[in-house]
Amino acid sequence: MNNYKINIINEIYFTKFFMIVKAETKEQAIEKAMVRYRMRIVKKLGHSEPRINIQDNIIIEKIN
Repeated sequence: MNNYKINIINEIYFTKFFMIVKAETKEQAIEKAMVRYRMRIVKKLGHSEPRINIQDNIIIEKIN
């Protein structure tokens, strides 16, 4: 298991989410981060946002 530092930038709501995710691969880390991100958006806004493609707005870095 590796730790990944992930920043998700949402240009629609002008928010930036930072999280550390533990996963085997970079792809798994992105999947876990997206799930957490969607839960945070629902909690913050009270509803879910449209399924926009935020893959382009993810900054991921492996932490040793």
